[in-house]
Amino acid sequence: MFHEIIVLLWLAVLPAILWAIPKTRRMTGSWITALKTVPLGCLTIWLLPTVFCCMIYWLHRPALRNALLELGCLAVGFAVGIFLIMKLARWSWRRWHAEGKRSILPFDVIFLFFAFSTVSISWAIPIVQYSSNMEEFHGEWQSFRLSDENGVKITFEQRPIHPFLAEYDYRLAFRRNGTTVFRNLRTNTGGRTHFNLYRLKDGRLLFSDKDGDYIVDPNLPEVWYLHETDGRKYAVPFPHERLRSWSWEMEDGTMMFRYNYGCAIPAIPLTDELEGKVYYGCITNDFYLEAGKQAPSLEKRRFN
Repeated sequence: MFHEIIVLLWLAVLPAILWAIPKTRRMTGSWITALKTVPLGCLTIWLLPTVFCCMIYWLHRPALRNALLELGCLAVGFAVGIFLIMKLARWSWRRWHAEGKRSILPFDVIFLFFAFSTVSISWAIPIVQYSSNMEEFHGEWQSFRLSDENGVKITFEQRPIHPFLAEYDYRLAFRRNGTTVFRNLRTNTGGRTHFNLYRLKDGRLLFSDKDGDYIVDPNLPEVWYLHETDGRKYAVPFPHERLRSWSWEMEDGTMMFRYNYGCAIPAIPLTDELEGKVYYGCITNDFYLEAGKQAPSLEKRRFN
């Protein structure tokens, strides 16, 4: 949100000042007219696709999220922005009776300047924020609504932790009777989001991505992190904090999950809890209900 505010101010403040001051408002030279109109057109070009994307996420329409439609929205924004520049310039010239020839060169130069500078600002601000505090840098949470389970509304949420690379914090939000509880998943340190979702025979859910598997119990609500070694599976409640370190160790016949330099949780051995699981959907750029289809393949990354 911070960099959006900066871009908004960058494009809106100068024309707002020029239109607000009576002397500059009545000036009709090509350069001053371009300064009064072009930034507003650039703001329109930037703002319309942003509003469109926000509407798509608000309406929960993942089928509308594709590169071709986004490119089309950008084209519409560009056309509307250019139209706005032309209409404002012509209105200003008619309103204050401009005389002499008008030049398009100032409009081209100022448009290129604001277009390039806006893109530069959009790239530079996240880089500066990330460089100043790499450990704590993160973007805004993005929410994907999942199917309801026994009156519990479940939402998958992710936020970027790098300005450009595909690295994310993940969590699940469980909402029931007006109360929301959050449960973390492991941080994705590289790769696009892709979870396969399964329903287990006891009614709980299984979330699986390249980095791990989780049993999700909406009724508690709780998330269990799974581990497999030597053909045996174990589960521990996922810590309610961000993992800084973790490892699995067998101690005196008990599998221990150690995390964050000193904390430890004994794991529970699993038997047949995962048998008979049924695939019903996936999470990529949104949640897709795909009951009856075959689960997409996932290549697991191996850690410790």
